[in-house]
Amino acid sequence: YNRALIFLYKGKFEDAQRELDRAASVEPNNPLLRMFRGVTMYYAGQVDEATNLLSEVLVQNPNLNGVRPFLAMCLSAQGEHQAARAELNEDVKRNAAVDPDIAYALASVYALEGARDEAFEWLQRSAALGNENKPLFEHDPNLKALRDDVRFGELIRRITRA
Repeated sequence: YNRALIFLYKGKFEDAQRELDRAASVEPNNPLLRMFRGVTMYYAGQVDEATNLLSEVLVQNPNLNGVRPFLAMCLSAQGEHQAARAELNEDVKRNAAVDPDIAYALASVYALEGARDEAFEWLQRSAALGNENKPLFEHDPNLKALRDDVRFGELIRRITRA
């Protein structure tokens, strides 16, 4: 799935899906592969399908808390704001406190939900944990509402220096 993520970051969703298909031929029920498929669907604009898939992954793996912020992104995009925020429980935040990708996903949900301070808190945590994916920070549509904030420019400069 790492190759799929690279394609996802580049906006090459069909290539990402192809990589996930290859990996799924070996492990068709791997929950992480299914999660990344859902994330790819979300970014490709297939929000309803992504929501269904990520919900299914969580029903089958209720303790896989890293899936919850991605489901929350989908729910936010569908206007289900209360449900989106409900996914951001303490277990998710505990995972995000030590995982830069989950911290980034949590920040994305807060950005989508208009909670700028929380979004910046988790983006900064993500960067402090080692997320230096500057192109993702700069181009992810989930963060669009944050880019006009001075804190965003400061964060990008810190990532660039790192």
